[in-house]
Amino acid sequence: MKVKTDSNHLISVLALVGLVACQAPSMRGPQALEADLSAAGQRQLDRETVLTLGGRVLAQALDAGDRSTLETFVRYGEDRGDDAAAIREMARRALAGRVMMASPGALEARVRRLAEGSGVPAVTSNPTEIRFPEDGGIHRLSLTEWWYLNGHLEAGSGTRFGYEFTMFRVGPLLHWIHVALTDESGQHFDYLRAFVPVRDVQSRTGHLDVRFGQQHLWQDVDGIHLQGQVRDGMALDLTLRPRKQPLIINGDGKIDMPEGAYSWYYSLPRLEAEGRVMSRGRTLPVRGLSWLDHQWGPFVVTGRGALWDWFSMQFEDATEYNVFGFRSQRGAPIARYLNESHPDGRGELTTGYRMTRLGWWQSPRTGLHYTTRWRIDRPERGESFELEASIADQELATLVPFLQDPLPTYWEGRMRAVKIDRSGRRIPGVGYCEHFGFARPEGPS
Repeated sequence: MKVKTDSNHLISVLALVGLVACQAPSMRGPQALEADLSAAGQRQLDRETVLTLGGRVLAQALDAGDRSTLETFVRYGEDRGDDAAAIREMARRALAGRVMMASPGALEARVRRLAEGSGVPAVTSNPTEIRFPEDGGIHRLSLTEWWYLNGHLEAGSGTRFGYEFTMFRVGPLLHWIHVALTDESGQHFDYLRAFVPVRDVQSRTGHLDVRFGQQHLWQDVDGIHLQGQVRDGMALDLTLRPRKQPLIINGDGKIDMPEGAYSWYYSLPRLEAEGRVMSRGRTLPVRGLSWLDHQWGPFVVTGRGALWDWFSMQFEDATEYNVFGFRSQRGAPIARYLNESHPDGRGELTTGYRMTRLGWWQSPRTGLHYTTRWRIDRPERGESFELEASIADQELATLVPFLQDPLPTYWEGRMRAVKIDRSGRRIPGVGYCEHFGFARPEGPS
C-alpha cells in the first residue's frame, strides 16, 4: 500500500502556530499508539476546527493579497451563507492573526465589516425539493457539500479495479479531495488525501462542473466525466452514463443529521462506466459500473454524537441499494435507512433492517479494527445481503498532524456482494462500504 497525503498548502498557514509534522502511528511505541487510538478514526472535522483552519486560511489570504480567496469568502458572507456566525468568527480570527500588515484594500474592508457582523443583506431561497439538473452543481451558500463516486471496473485482461473519488467542501474556504484505487487482481490499494486551496477550485451553480486542482468532475451531453489522479502514473479517466433515474434518499431527499441539522441527498445508483485506468506503469481500457452520491446542507459532521456505516450495492437483477446507519462510537445503532432502487427506477425506503459484523481486520498503521464481512437482513421482505471485502486493507488513514488533515481516518472499499431473496435465490452483485474503525472488535451490530 502506498499513500500520498498532500498538505503543502496548509503547512505555511499552520506554521503560524508552530505545528510540526509527526511520525506515522505505526512508527511509534505501543503505549503511545494505544493512547492515540482512543480518538483515532473517531475524530471529525468539528466546528472549532473549521473556525481555526478557516481563520488561518483567511489570514494568509489577507497577508498575501489573495483576491480569489478573499472574494470567495466575502461573497459567501455577504450573501448570508448557511452559518453567518462562523463567518463572523473566521473574519475576527483572521484579522487578529495576521502576520503582515500590507493591506489588500477594499477586500480587507469588507472582511472587517463581516467581522463586525454587518454586510449586504440578501434573500436566500429555502428549497423544498431536489431539482435536476440544477442540483448537480455547487450549492455555494451551503455550509457542507460533497460529491462522492465509487466504481467497479474491469479491463479486457480480467484485471479488476475499484475506485473512490470524493470532493469535500466546508464553508467557502476549506476544500479536500480523496481519491483511492483498489487493484483487486494485484491486491494493491493506493490513495490520496489532499487539501485544495481556494485559488485552485472552480465550480458552477446549476450544472455539474467542479474542479479541485487536477481533479475534475463534470457533465455534458455525452455523460458524466471524471478525471482523478492518485499520484504520478496512477489516475482515472472515465465517462459515466446514467442508466436509471436518480434515487432520492428517504423519499424526499431531506435527511436528519445526528448533529441536529439536515442535509439534501440523492444518488445516481447505476452508471455505466468506460474509460482508462493508469496503474503501476500500465494504462488499461476498462468498463464497469459506477455510483454517485451528492449531499449538501447546513451541517458539520462532528463525530462526537454519531459515526456511520454506509453501503452502496448493485445487483444483476437491476436493483440497487443505498444503506446507511448512524451509530455511537462504540457501535450502538442510532438510526438506519435502506433505500432501494427497483428495476423500473422506483424508490423504496426501509428503516427496520438488521446489520451483523462477521469478520474483522486490524490496520497495521493505526491499530484500528474494521469490519470486512457483513450480513444485512431485511425481515419484512425476507431478503438478506452478504458482503465481503475484496481486499482487507482499504483504509484511508491520516498520517500527519490533525490540523494538517482534520478529516477522519476511515475504511472505504470494494466489496463482493450477494443478495438472497425470499426463495433462497442468490443474486450476484458488487458493493462499496464506508465505515469507521474501533479500538477493538466490539459493539452491538
